[in-house]
Amino acid sequence: AVDNINLTVVNCPAPTALNATNITTTSAELSWTETATATDWKIQYGLATFFPNNGPVVTVGTNPVVLSGLQPASMYDYYVRAKCGSTNGDSSWSGPYSFVTGCSTTNVPYVMNFETTTVPALPNCTSQENVGTGNLWTVVNNPGFGFTTKTLRYNYSFSEDANVWFYTQAINLVGGTTYAISFDYGASPFGTYVEKLKVAYGTSASATAMNNSIVDYPNVINDTPLNSSTQFTPATSGVYYFGFNAYSDSNQNGLFVDNINID
Repeated sequence: AVDNINLTVVNCPAPTALNATNITTTSAELSWTETATATDWKIQYGLATFFPNNGPVVTVGTNPVVLSGLQPASMYDYYVRAKCGSTNGDSSWSGPYSFVTGCSTTNVPYVMNFETTTVPALPNCTSQENVGTGNLWTVVNNPGFGFTTKTLRYNYSFSEDANVWFYTQAINLVGGTTYAISFDYGASPFGTYVEKLKVAYGTSASATAMNNSIVDYPNVINDTPLNSSTQFTPATSGVYYFGFNAYSDSNQNGLFVDNINID
């Protein structure tokens, strides 16, 4: 059965194809496709999952438009509606479209215990790079072997060697100043499986920049956490990233890192 068919003209259709590009730590360029002839629009935005109509509403006359004054390392939602004049009114809201602002550099002390992370994702402002063919780092909750909270883990591949880096947020360091980095690490060896971990730092979050070695543990077989603490002195002031490289052979088991502290 079909009943009450009604075909009407929409005098002010809503914009489509919302997007956000050129995202920085505090700004983003918003754009959309105008489906009629509007030359003015209203934008509503806020931190992700904000309730529509509770965020600030900005009227703009350009598309795209740069939204500024945002918080670093934060997820935002935005909506847009067309203004079609006094006769046709405004369109309905289109959205939400979500984007994440960039991460700013931070200062010491830097502490990463992974507790605010949503499993299995990595923490905000951290990253990883797989320069091999093995698996990626993930965050797990209470994996055992003495690690009872959220912990960074490399889980083995049956056939591929590990070569994956986990990178901290960018950290400001002063040349000639002595710092210490400490962290807990361990494995799930079941008596025979050997894991391999090395730590270095450099001026970008990339394997080719990890030129300053801190420690190398090629024989991690302990089944309870160990603590590593090492002092280092950067030669020059700048922004640095710290990398944790799982380079275990294939068909091993699990490698864990937790409670990273740089001071």
